[in-house]
Order: sequence, then C-alpha cells, then structure tokens
Amino acid sequence: MKRAYELTLNGTVYRLRLTARAQKKLIKEYGQQAAQVCVDGFADLDKLCSVLNELLHWSGSGNPELSGEDFCDLLVDEGYALVSDVPELVINAMAESGLLTEGQRDATIAQLRGAIDASLDSLNTAEPAENPTGTL
Repeated sequence: MKRAYELTLNGTVYRLRLTARAQKKLIKEYGQQAAQVCVDGFADLDKLCSVLNELLHWSGSGNPELSGEDFCDLLVDEGYALVSDVPELVINAMAESGLLTEGQRDATIAQLRGAIDASLDSLNTAEPAENPTGTL
C-alpha cells in the first residue's frame, strides 16, 4: 500500500497524497512550486480546492469520485474549520507525500496555530470603531 495521509469522514476512509504527477500539475497551473501552492491555499480558496482535488485523485487511492470543492464542503460538514483544521490536514498530507519532514510538519503546524491564535487575539483586543452617525 502506498504511503498516504488517511482520515475518516462520515464512515468513509480517504487517503490523501500529493504525487509527483499532481505536483507537476499544480506547478503548471499556478506557476509556483507545489509546496508554495499548498501554503497559498490557506488563504486562497481556489488554490485550496485545487490542492484538495489533487490530494484525492491519485492512482490506487481508492477514494470516492469527489471534487476538491465537494471535499472541502464535506470537511466543513464534518466540523473542520477552514482557517485552521483544513490547513493542518494539508500540512499532514504534504508530509506523508514527502514534501515535508516530520520536523518541518510539526514546526509548520505550530507556526500556523500561533499565527491563528495571534490573529484571533488581535480581533478580541481591537478598539471598537467609532460610529460617526451615533446610530446603531
């Protein structure tokens, strides 16, 4: 069995892997290295759906026929947050695909969590905007 990141959603096991063919396709489509496309996908839904599509569709995956967009929706339906959980899933799949070492995976996930926490903290401490009209 080929190496892949596995997760179970709604009783179905999905095996995610970014093969060399998939990486070449992302490079051709976006003009960037595949790892960069994956990271850019954290803030770009089009890229994220392309990455998810490639993670799903590889020879021998055994995955059901599902588009990247539909898989993204399934992840949300299963409780995954697009800001944190889906990027973490992509990072784990990148590591299983040989794009990252385990140490790089762990460091990247820690950086992602730190950035999200900092961003949310800044939202909670932001000064309320002035209301020039004085109405609600």
